[in-house]
Amino acid sequence: MRSLGGATHIFSMNTDGTDLIQVTSAIPIAGFKQSELEYSWFDNGAKLYYPNFNKLYSINQDGSGNQLVYQAADTVLISEVAVNPTNELIAIKTNKADGYAARIIVVDLVSGAEEVVIENQSGALGGLDFSIDGNKVLYTRYITGIENIEYLQLDSRIFEYDLTTDTATEVLTSKTPGTNDLDAKYSPDDGSIIFVNTSNDGISERKIYRTAQNDEITGEARNEALFTNAFMPNWE
Repeated sequence: MRSLGGATHIFSMNTDGTDLIQVTSAIPIAGFKQSELEYSWFDNGAKLYYPNFNKLYSINQDGSGNQLVYQAADTVLISEVAVNPTNELIAIKTNKADGYAARIIVVDLVSGAEEVVIENQSGALGGLDFSIDGNKVLYTRYITGIENIEYLQLDSRIFEYDLTTDTATEVLTSKTPGTNDLDAKYSPDDGSIIFVNTSNDGISERKIYRTAQNDEITGEARNEALFTNAFMPNWE
């Protein structure tokens, strides 16, 4: 994402920095905070889903075919979206203008059916992702629930919601007290999770780690530091 003419737009390029393309133009990506907004590739990279306030749009990778696909209530903002190619369900996170009253749902655009993953909790939500088989949704939740105008989180942890059993389980990372786990994403084989860990002061260095999902069984953290001074990872 990049600011252009007072709006934020999505750009794409090759991994070597060549072939820069401005994907969005007439309708920018917009919502709560730029640092909290996310978009998602789908259709094998041919298209993207992205939010514009309370609306969700799809757009072709070359910038054509912009289309409204979902609209939330006027009182909320869509901040994050994740797509599963197996069943084409969409996970959406909404929140109010202050970032709170957050809600995560899974939407079937064909039938219009919606399933609630989490709602009616104090504090912030984020880090949205789908498992490969489409049966689980990954997210982060600020469990302390104290809300403030700076949108600081004091104890954010990673959770996994099972759509088949309607249950949420914490993913144990043995994080240090006083830190947050954020921006959680599955690896391409679902064998591990990458996430950001940083101090809850909101200004300290951020590091990206990888952890094995079976930590919940062993009770042992097997975190591996991958990058420093980095955030918002995505593993494809």
